[in-house]
Amino acid sequence: MKIERAIKIRYLFDQQVDKVTNRFEALFQQVQERSALLSHRLEESERESVRLHQTLSRDRESSRRELEEVKKLREVLLSDHASALRDHEERYTQLLIKHEQEKSQHEQMKRHAEKLEEDLKQAQLTCAHQRDELKSLDQAEGLLSTVEGKMNGLSNHNRSLQKDLQSKENQ
Repeated sequence: MKIERAIKIRYLFDQQVDKVTNRFEALFQQVQERSALLSHRLEESERESVRLHQTLSRDRESSRRELEEVKKLREVLLSDHASALRDHEERYTQLLIKHEQEKSQHEQMKRHAEKLEEDLKQAQLTCAHQRDELKSLDQAEGLLSTVEGKMNGLSNHNRSLQKDLQSKENQ
């Protein structure tokens, strides 16, 4: 009965350990997927940043040529270009800020993934330690069962010896 109970406890413990391990593995997979997504977004932001920078460079150059070619419309073109340039620079600044935020988020996710990986390793070590303890308990139960059997045998032998002694004394 004790052995059955120990087997049941061990089975429940193994199930719990498997659940915890599966949960950690699922979380680690999610973190990896999120990290890959953020990395992809970061690359897209960098490409967009380069493209906008090139666009800004082209716009500046065309504005210089236009200013040299058309001096009469200088004030109008200059104000239009300055407005467009500010918009592009604001957009570039916004994208740069967004890029830095995503980069920061990527680093946070990376640190979180490393922490989860460390937690998983710790849980696996704890699981292994608990399995070792469970084996020790199984061995102790086996020894206890053996000692109990021997004690019962000795107790029966002792009773029979006492009966023999009493029967000899009564004779």
